[in-house]
Amino acid sequence: MDNFQTKNPDTSGSLTERLEIPIRDENGSPIGMLVRLDETIASDHGLVCDLTRWRNTARTSFLTQFTATNERTLSWLRNVVLPNESRMLFIITGNHEDRFGHIGLNNICSSHFDIDNVLRGNASAKSGLMFYSAVSLMTWFFKSSHAPLCRLEVLSHNAAAIKLYHKLGFHEADRFPLWRTQTIDTVTYSREKSGRLSTQAPFDCIAMEISVSAFFSIHGWA
Repeated sequence: MDNFQTKNPDTSGSLTERLEIPIRDENGSPIGMLVRLDETIASDHGLVCDLTRWRNTARTSFLTQFTATNERTLSWLRNVVLPNESRMLFIITGNHEDRFGHIGLNNICSSHFDIDNVLRGNASAKSGLMFYSAVSLMTWFFKSSHAPLCRLEVLSHNAAAIKLYHKLGFHEADRFPLWRTQTIDTVTYSREKSGRLSTQAPFDCIAMEISVSAFFSIHGWA
């Protein structure tokens, strides 16, 4: 894989060494690193605290909204993220290993993959870091997997995320109304109405996508 120095480019979920992908800008300068979450990282109490705080700050960007706790975050990492071979979560770090957020892949298969869990957690992150993180991750995976299509979903009220995805080259492929259901401590938005207590949300879910050819025509520098 040209221009990438991954310790293990295997995408099957079987890793013998930690997977790290350099984040580079248009000039090829390294500005950070994408570090794939593994069991050791997931056990880092400081990281768990960061992830919990970041999710609570960005709560309204998720389809399932609740007050995150360290215990719930750790359970999510160990029981949802790590065992799923079609999912990868990367921590975004700077050149000095400061943590600035995370970005992931989901629903990985031969025909497509999804960008997932894009979250800028640290406001002091270098300008453009999330953009270059996405470009670096997508470049690596397009090249290593040969999947022809990348997809994502975003809430229509999330203007900052939509602006980022348009800059990456994604276009709107579909749009769906959402239904809101509330329990004691959780609000859930879904495409299907769940009982008589569900009400239609004042925003939609936008499905976006970009082909491998369109991506590299835009980001040939990558």
